[in-house]
Amino acid sequence: GFRAVDDLDGVDAPALAAALRVDGPVAEALLRDVRRLAAPPAWKTGLEAEAADHAATPIVSFCRALDDLLGGGARPGAVLELAGGPATGKTQLCMQFCVDAAIPRAFHGAGGRSAFIDADGSFAPGRCAAMAEEMVRHVRRLARKRKSGDAGSEAARAAASALTVQRVLEGVAVFRCLDHGDVARAVRSAAELPDLKLLVVDSVAAHLRSLSGDPGQRNR
Repeated sequence: GFRAVDDLDGVDAPALAAALRVDGPVAEALLRDVRRLAAPPAWKTGLEAEAADHAATPIVSFCRALDDLLGGGARPGAVLELAGGPATGKTQLCMQFCVDAAIPRAFHGAGGRSAFIDADGSFAPGRCAAMAEEMVRHVRRLARKRKSGDAGSEAARAAASALTVQRVLEGVAVFRCLDHGDVARAVRSAAELPDLKLLVVDSVAAHLRSLSGDPGQRNR
């Protein structure tokens, strides 16, 4: 089996296709992706690293205790894993983060888009719309509290006025996946979405449970 990048040294597309029982073009694409993702990152100075970290505006959850625990919220470029029993609110929190990715920069938000990869049919459009409505109302309340003449007050009011429920929901891309291959394709295609600030996979393990073979090997 292939468990590490080094296991693919000297392996060409035909050999990989035979080992994985996939078509040749699929094996070639997998090898390209592995080699691209395994390439060492470019060097940067400490100053550049600090600037990039500050530029990655966290996406808040509107739960202060949770946002404080996460260092300000869900940070773009970082991996956040949510674990818990059934009906504990994991999907609700993921949808809240997707909606809140659209909070305008004038309100210290990320001001971008999100993608929700729905692997087990848990995405609830109606609930997401209700969250978007409340987020828009909250941002507009904040704008009304800004005093005229304060720095950035006009920009904040303009951003709040332009923020609508429709615009927020249009910024949440949803991909319903029926198997683990769909999940992999969705992750790759999400990289092409413009101004993407958050990628949710709910859940990573959903389709892996149905794979045949040794359970321990499958978990690895």
